[in-house]
Amino acid sequence: MSKDNLFNKNVLVVGLGSIGERHVRNLKILGAKSIYVLRRKNKDPRTIDIKDYNYVSTIKEALEKDISAAIIATPSSNHTEILEILVQKKIPVLLEVPISNKLDKLEDICLFAKENNVPILVGHNLKFHPSLKKIKDIIKSNQVGNVYFSRSQFGEYLPECHPWEDYKYRYEARKDLGGGVILTSIHEIDHAVWLFGRVKCVTCVSRTLKLPVDVEDVAMIVMEHHNGILSEIELDFIQRSYSRNLQICADKTSIEWGLIENNLLMYDVNIKDWHKINSDDDYDINQTYIDELNHFSDIVYNQETPITSLQDSIHVLNVALSAIESSKQKKTVFI
Repeated sequence: MSKDNLFNKNVLVVGLGSIGERHVRNLKILGAKSIYVLRRKNKDPRTIDIKDYNYVSTIKEALEKDISAAIIATPSSNHTEILEILVQKKIPVLLEVPISNKLDKLEDICLFAKENNVPILVGHNLKFHPSLKKIKDIIKSNQVGNVYFSRSQFGEYLPECHPWEDYKYRYEARKDLGGGVILTSIHEIDHAVWLFGRVKCVTCVSRTLKLPVDVEDVAMIVMEHHNGILSEIELDFIQRSYSRNLQICADKTSIEWGLIENNLLMYDVNIKDWHKINSDDDYDINQTYIDELNHFSDIVYNQETPITSLQDSIHVLNVALSAIESSKQKKTVFI
C-alpha cells in the first residue's frame, strides 16, 4: 500500500447503526486519523466512544470537511440519494448492501462514476473470507469439473439479533426502509453470481410465516444462470440458531462449507469420504471487514479493481427484486 491511503485522510461514515459502528471501530484499528459521522442526532453510540469521531448532522455540513472517501451504512431506502450526492462531488464510496431497495437512478450514477473515475466499492465482506475465496479459486481453476448446482442457506432469529433494540423498528423488518429477508440477506445471491455468473431467470416463493412485520421472513429462491448452473437459496428470519452454509455439486466432486464452524470440505471420490481443505478454524469474521477497508483504500489510491463493482451489484439487486416479484406473481421472472 502506498503512503497515501484512506487512513490518513478525512473519512465520512454515513449512519451509525451496528455496521456503521463496526466501520468506525475498524477505521480506528487501521489508524484512521480523522473520522466524521453523519447522523441525525449525536446520541451515545453503543460500542464505540463518542470521542472516536467528529459529528455532522447534514450532508451539506459533511461536504464542507474536505472528505476524501465515504462509507454509506444507513437503511437501504436512502442509499441512492446519498450515493448520488457523494458521487456528483466525486467522492469515492464504500456502499453497504443492499445497495438500495429500487433500481431507480443507479445506472445513471454508475455511468457518471465511470465517466468521471469515481471509485465505488460495494460492501460484500464475505468475498474476503479465506474459505469462500478458496472456493472461488477452486471453481475458477476447474478443479471440480462442470458445476451443476449449488445450495446456499442463511438464517437467523431476527427478534434476538440485537437484544438492545426492538426488532420491529429495525430496517430489516420494515418495507419502507428496504427490509425483508431477500434484500437484507442479499449476500447469498451475490456470491452465487460471483461464483457462477449472471442470472438468466429466477423463481421464488416467499412468505411472512411468523413475525408480525410487513416484509417476508422466509424465502425459497431458485436461480438459473446464463451458463445453465442452478442456484438454490434459502433465507429466513425465523430459525432460532444462526446458520450460513454453501454446498456445490460438480462433475468431479462436491464441496460443502459452513461459516460458523468454518469447515470447508471436499468429497474424495477415490476413498468415498470427505476431507477438510482449509485450516482457519478460529477465523475472525471481523477480519473480512478490515480487509474490505484495505481493499477500498487500494481502489482509491492504487487503482485496484473493486472486487464488487456497482455495475455487478445492480445486477444482483435486480435478481433480488425479481425474486420478490416472482413470489408476488407466482411465476418465473426473466432478468
